Amino acid sequence: MPTPSGTSPDSPTGDADDDRLLEVLARTDEPLRPRRWQHFLYFASLESSARQAAASLADAGWEVEILAPIPDSPEWGICAEQDAVITADAIRDARAVMTELVRRYGGEYDGWETII
Repeated sequence: MPTPSGTSPDSPTGDADDDRLLEVLARTDEPLRPRRWQHFLYFASLESSARQAAASLADAGWEVEILAPIPDSPEWGICAEQDAVITADAIRDARAVMTELVRRYGGEYDGWETII
């Protein structure tokens, strides 16, 4: 049974959306080849939040780009990317890192994407 946050102890990744993406990857010709994946985080402040989260991600081996706010949005974005074999374990580990950073610095984790 899913919890209110969308996680489920019975799912491979712990997140229903991540499970669906993993299923799509599993149907490709090369499901275990390294892929470039990107994670997106958003913060209200550049100085006190986005830069600190970006530094933590860079220290953990992620390539990081800080994204300026778009019109009508005050939030600073972070795109963290790296090449990885995307497995249930990799997804769980990355989500844990991203959600800890947004908890610590007061942001929002908006998920990840990759090219199939």
